[in-house]
Amino acid sequence: MAVQKFIFVIAALLIFAAEFGLAADARADLSGAKEPYPIVENHTADTIDSTLVDLLFFEVAEILEISVNKEFPPPRVIIISFEDLQEIYQKSKALKPGFRAFGLYLPKNNYAILITSFDRLTLGHEFAHYFTHLYLKEPREKWEGIAEKVERELTSRPWSKRR
Repeated sequence: MAVQKFIFVIAALLIFAAEFGLAADARADLSGAKEPYPIVENHTADTIDSTLVDLLFFEVAEILEISVNKEFPPPRVIIISFEDLQEIYQKSKALKPGFRAFGLYLPKNNYAILITSFDRLTLGHEFAHYFTHLYLKEPREKWEGIAEKVERELTSRPWSKRR
């Protein structure tokens, strides 16, 4: 059963990549790329597949009907420990008492997105903040509603269930 689920997930990703013209080696030469790809910095022992990050980045752009281009700097996806994320969150202006963060978008820090692991809904939510802020130029009070719309859309896709 687990093998079948794994095969289904891989097949869905390959179909998605083929539909949108995204190959596994799409990051090979960014110097000639028409779009900026997310910069992935991993500060944990976990392995993060940058191709999956790229696919999700473009999927969120598609959900928001955005054409990604080089005019905007790419987001920095930084994977850190849960404890470090909580410490940074406690110092941020986004603080909600008693809330535990699983992701955080820091636009004033080179468009950094902090996460603790690759989770499609969490990272998709944070990518939505990046696009809402930088591309759509929506006021801060609209960011959560737009990010929640992206989460709902990602959840409706069969390969996007939260771990």
